[in-house]
Amino acid sequence: MAHWPDLEPAVLPNAVPIDRREKLEPRETMGRYLLARGGEGCPVVVTDAQQGWKARKLWSLDYFKKHFPDEEVIASDRAPLRLEDNPPMKTLRVRMAEYVDYMQQPYHPLSRHERDMPFYGNSWSPFVTHERMRSHISRPYFVPDSIPSDNGSERLDRSFTKIFMGPAGTVTRLHNDTYHTHAWLSQISGTKQFILYPPSQAHLLHCGEGIQGEHGASQTWFDPLALDYQRFPRAREATPFVAVCSAGDTILVPGDWFHHATSLTPSITLMRNFMNDANAERFMKVWMERPANAAAAPRPRPPLAPPQPPPALPPAKRASDLRSPTAAAASASPPPPSDHSPNQATCVATPDPSSSLPGVRSTSTTLPAAREAAHRTQPSPSLGLQCGRVSVAMPGKHGKAREVWHWRQFRRASLC
Repeated sequence: MAHWPDLEPAVLPNAVPIDRREKLEPRETMGRYLLARGGEGCPVVVTDAQQGWKARKLWSLDYFKKHFPDEEVIASDRAPLRLEDNPPMKTLRVRMAEYVDYMQQPYHPLSRHERDMPFYGNSWSPFVTHERMRSHISRPYFVPDSIPSDNGSERLDRSFTKIFMGPAGTVTRLHNDTYHTHAWLSQISGTKQFILYPPSQAHLLHCGEGIQGEHGASQTWFDPLALDYQRFPRAREATPFVAVCSAGDTILVPGDWFHHATSLTPSITLMRNFMNDANAERFMKVWMERPANAAAAPRPRPPLAPPQPPPALPPAKRASDLRSPTAAAASASPPPPSDHSPNQATCVATPDPSSSLPGVRSTSTTLPAAREAAHRTQPSPSLGLQCGRVSVAMPGKHGKAREVWHWRQFRRASLC
């Protein structure tokens, strides 16, 4: 497929522009934007949140390619994961250098795997393992963030922060985030359009009709860019909140708000899910209700093949020829987190037999295999109630708790 062209922002009926602010105090963030509208909150775009960030000057596609050429990138043509998709989502696992080339070069060999959308790298979490990346950013000054970052909880804290990247045309479909978390998304480069709906309008969006969410999240087939009022008649009454964010802008999405994002140009976005006093009770309730096998040890992922020169392009194939109908059933690997969701699964599998590209693994997974894979997540904290306070126990060696933090300690957290 040809290079994906830049897009113009969509114009939606009855759209409400999202506030744009600077010098926003954390107390005002809580009162006016996280607890407003009867407690459901209200989104806001902050234009000066990246003050002091080295990432503003350092981060680019070329920087990632130079410093992390062999880092694995998991890129999907649909986000977030929907187990009911038919045909199912298609996912590639490639090296950073290959994915950057795909974004920058028209008619790159990876484009042979495309169907109707480009591949979106929306699950890279480098802050767990790369110390220097943590020094490039800091918690936005206006955000009251209470994810724990001390007493052994650093891995949990850093895994809630991710980098999204993709060419123009990548889309995050309408959804709200797992575990009722808030989110902020900061544009490092490129431009995105965000379309949000308040949680009180879930019924207008036909949420849960023929599709289910997990871990407190809701999903809907309604697409604000392809209005279909015959199929979704109540959506005519829904009110979209809309913003276009360019480099330097940071949008705050309160917990449970439905959001849709489109990359209007090639884009790099820093995203963080977080909790604080506004959503802590909802977060902990869902976290404690996770399946008992959620902390099971993940299966090892198959290694990628060493890089080789790309082969000459063969004649174009149909999209149905590029999918492997049995790939996911053969071997499902542990799912990485998905777009705007701390623990949402993306299914990956063994190499696609139809692929002739070295080092590329792709999959289309079936519903039963995806549901099984969705519960094989990385070891994570378990929450419990003790003496009226919430505590978190990190799994350690032989399943024993390594550290315990109390909710009153969470307020000492920082971003990384």
